[in-house]
Amino acid sequence: MEILISWSGPASKSVGLAIQEWLPVVLPFTTPWLSEDISKGKRWPSELEKRLEESSYCVVSITPGVEREPWVNFEVGAIAKIASQSNVSPLLVGVSIEDLDGLPLSLFQCTQFTKDDVRKLLESINEAALSGVGTQELTRNHEYAWDRFGQTVEAINVTVQAEETSQNNGHDQDLLEEAEEDILAVLAAMPEDALTLDDLARKIGENEGRTQHHLNVLVKARFLDDRTALLKRDSRMLSPTV
Repeated sequence: MEILISWSGPASKSVGLAIQEWLPVVLPFTTPWLSEDISKGKRWPSELEKRLEESSYCVVSITPGVEREPWVNFEVGAIAKIASQSNVSPLLVGVSIEDLDGLPLSLFQCTQFTKDDVRKLLESINEAALSGVGTQELTRNHEYAWDRFGQTVEAINVTVQAEETSQNNGHDQDLLEEAEEDILAVLAAMPEDALTLDDLARKIGENEGRTQHHLNVLVKARFLDDRTALLKRDSRMLSPTV
C-alpha cells in the first residue's frame, strides 16, 4: 500500500522523513514516499502524478506556519480532487485544529501529534488497506515504535519556519476562488504544453477572459510562475498581467 507524504519546507520535510521511517514499522504493508516540495510556483511532475494515482492514502506534514500557506491548502485540495479514491490526513505538529479555522485544510480529518490521535490515524490507514494487520499487531507495533518516533519529531525545530512564514504571508493569506482552485487541479493533472487557454476555460466552466484573470491572480499569489501561466491561443502566447 503506497502512502504519499506531502510536505513543504525543512521542518515539514523532517517530520515527513520521520513518518517515512516509522510507518512501515507499525504497518509493514505500507510503502511511504515523500513528494517533491509543493512550494510556491511548482507543479507536480508526471512521475508524481503517476505515483499519486497509485497511492491509497496521503499524510500531509503540517508544521507551524505551513498551515496558513495558501499554496499548501489548495494544492492539497488538488490532491483530493485528482486522487478521489485516496484518503487525505493532515498531521499537525505544533499546530492546533483551531489554527485551521477558515482554511481548506480544516475540511480534512486532521491528526494531532499525540499518541492516541496518531493511533486513530494508523487505524484509518489500516482500514483503507486491502489486507491490513490485526488489532493486536497494530497495538503492539504502535507501542514498540512510538517512543522513538515521538522523540524524533519533538526534536525537530519548527519555530524557525513559522517565523519566516509569518514575515512572508502578506496578501498570500487571501483565499482563492473555486475557479482558481480548479485551475491548480487541471494544471497538476496534465502537461501545460498540451493545454490552451480555451481548453482550460472549458474545463473550469469560464470564458477565456475570466480564465486569464484567474491565472493572473494565481501568479500574483505565487501559486504559479509566469511561464506556467503562458497559455496558447490561436498560436499566440498570452502573458499574465501582473
